[in-house]
Amino acid sequence: MREFRGYVVSRGFDVENVLSDIITHLLYINRPRYENETGDEYLFRLQCSGFVRTDLLENQSFGRKITLAEKILDWIPKRLRHRIDLPLDLLKKAIEWRNSFAHDRIELTMAEGNSVVAILKKRNKHRKITDVQLTDEKMKAVTDVLEECYDACSELEGRRCTRYGDARPRPA
Repeated sequence: MREFRGYVVSRGFDVENVLSDIITHLLYINRPRYENETGDEYLFRLQCSGFVRTDLLENQSFGRKITLAEKILDWIPKRLRHRIDLPLDLLKKAIEWRNSFAHDRIELTMAEGNSVVAILKKRNKHRKITDVQLTDEKMKAVTDVLEECYDACSELEGRRCTRYGDARPRPA
């Protein structure tokens, strides 16, 4: 159970880090280098990216990053949102499982035939506790959500990373 808990928390952080990259790409900060980019332009791009990652996103919770990404997508004009399909439902499920495995208790109890049953004491927003039996099927479902979310976010981040070309104004 410790290993599975560690996997869920770790994969949740992986998804959160990719989401941070998506946010910087959506803000055009983490764009590819321009052709003939000057040293000053390159350093400024690194400073902007560093500022967003360390000062704005680093101290934000996973949930706040999801909300920020939603707001950025609402802000981007529709004609520029082509193929930006942020998997919000998967992100919300991933954060729910990550937070639950990071903060809620797992109790081991004895069942019939002296078998051990793991029960996740999952708390909701209103602090009500629900017992979730961690069967092989449930653990597979959690794994599937995290992996599907990570794959979808990584694919989107990869497209954002390579989409933009030289956006500087051309000389007259």
